Amino acid sequence: MLIGIVKTSLILLFFIIINFFLFADSSNALYLASDRISSSWPGTASNHTIQFRTTEDIPASGKIVIDFAADFNFPSDFDYSDVDFSISDFSSGPFIDRALASSSSALFDGISIATATAKIITMNLNSADSVVAGKYVKIELGANAEHGESGQEQIINPAALDSYRITVRTYDSIDAYIERAQIMVVTADPVNFSALSRKRYLGASPIGWLNFGTTQTIISLQSNYPARCRYATASGTSYAAMAEDFSYASSTAYYINHTKIIDGFVNGGNYEYYVRCTDSDGVFNDTHECVYASTTPYITASGTPILNLDCVDYYITFSINAAEGEGGGEDDGTGGDDPDADGDGTSSGGGSGSGFGGGGGGGIGDDAGNYLPYPPPPGAPGVVFTGWAYSGTEVVVLKDGIEVGRSLAGTQADFGAYLEVLNRGIYTFGLWAADTMARRSNTFSTTFFMEAGTQTTISDIILSPTISLTKSNVTAGQVIEAFGQTVPGSTVEVWLYPEKSNDILDSEITKKNGLASASGEWSLFLNTDNLIDGPYLVKARTTIVDAGTSDFSVIVKANIGAAQIEPSGICEGADLNHDGKVNLTDFSILLYHWGTDDECADQNHDGTVNLTDFSIMLFYWTG
Repeated sequence: MLIGIVKTSLILLFFIIINFFLFADSSNALYLASDRISSSWPGTASNHTIQFRTTEDIPASGKIVIDFAADFNFPSDFDYSDVDFSISDFSSGPFIDRALASSSSALFDGISIATATAKIITMNLNSADSVVAGKYVKIELGANAEHGESGQEQIINPAALDSYRITVRTYDSIDAYIERAQIMVVTADPVNFSALSRKRYLGASPIGWLNFGTTQTIISLQSNYPARCRYATASGTSYAAMAEDFSYASSTAYYINHTKIIDGFVNGGNYEYYVRCTDSDGVFNDTHECVYASTTPYITASGTPILNLDCVDYYITFSINAAEGEGGGEDDGTGGDDPDADGDGTSSGGGSGSGFGGGGGGGIGDDAGNYLPYPPPPGAPGVVFTGWAYSGTEVVVLKDGIEVGRSLAGTQADFGAYLEVLNRGIYTFGLWAADTMARRSNTFSTTFFMEAGTQTTISDIILSPTISLTKSNVTAGQVIEAFGQTVPGSTVEVWLYPEKSNDILDSEITKKNGLASASGEWSLFLNTDNLIDGPYLVKARTTIVDAGTSDFSVIVKANIGAAQIEPSGICEGADLNHDGKVNLTDFSILLYHWGTDDECADQNHDGTVNLTDFSIMLFYWTG
């Protein structure tokens, strides 16, 4: 679709600065010489602003000579009133004007102009004031000369399209050469912009793969003009036939940002949404790729005729992972959720992710110390986080791996945080918490593009439950007790499965569900009857009705049979969150403990988390 814009032409400068040296010594060259012209059209009258910095003194009674190419034309009455001459210590000013006249004296700099074959402007300095080295000189020629008498005449550009030299030289009081610069000025034809410009759409989200278990997300896009957008699940659906609108606060206003919470997804599903929009004139069709289909004008609601267009739908397409552990779209390196063919156990978090829609989250009011404020002012630009962690604990908020603040969870484990005013760009945010026993959750991670001046809400974040085992080594037939903390009253599901290099079958996973207590404590017993001896892995996740399911917890190891697991606690191989991978999540944990003696992050056990531990992490890095 096309929209009108104001027709204009290029009237501003086009200048190239080239300094030529008379001698090899750079001291003989004026510095930063340039000429800004008001119009580059051939044969057109134009103002010139010549500026340079001296590297040598120009003494009193010295001179500055500006030699234009013979192709320029000076009006016959071009004189000192069309010239301004000023000095400054800085390139940006302020500039101090000097008094000019037709000839020099003790008070005035004299301006003489040759307008015949040679086009030369000579500025003879007065007998009292020099121009010292390092000063910025600005010489304005034409109607832009406003000091004293206002300029009336302008220099006429050469008639041919080409580049032309303007040479600036300085001399002392006995006409001995000091230094110079040469400036290239280019003439160019007027550039006319089309009266029409395409309507554009960008920022389709989400794209790629969403995590296994995702049932709800926010679809969004942006338009480069105020619009109201609809979507359908079939390509080619007309705007009028589309039944689904994006979310708007007003039924009559038009918007740049378009969002909608949608749900009902199933694992392994592929989803496509085809978008069309209408503008305030009622013109629709509306996509990123349009071609002319007819020369018959379409009359808009305001009576404006435009050409009909045949357009391809702007689309948003994504898929839900069919199984745990499959890669996710714009992966930030934190991996998937489950064991895979590499035999590295299960990882958690990961992918670009997408917060579930809806409400939720508590608050602590205004900013207090290291705590982030919540709730935000209505419409204030920034990112809002709401969700659940553990009762009375601190939730750490990371931006691009660096801690930027914390939020305090309430008695029901709900939290809210607001990170204010972010510039336009792509950000990766992470959130994690430690329960009352100092056991850590995995890091919830999400990456997305943020437009400046907008407010983005990531809601229904459910941090993974913490997990421990009462015994890591049992014999077949004994129960394994898993326990930890999560959201009060939520459902906890625990998985026990063999640790092996090939794919895990669903029949090999022992699952157990239970409810967390009113304080968030949970405990479940896993039966090991009929399980063969060997190493096993245990993990857990939390489900909140009408909100969603968390990522899986940190993985803990168990052993059935004779082979015993040696207690470690030192996070071998730099896997600080025990998810079987070494990636950005582990790096963020390392940064959090930087400079401390944390046993897990201190990989070389020298008592301090430092660059040595970071280099060890890089050695084990899996991504």
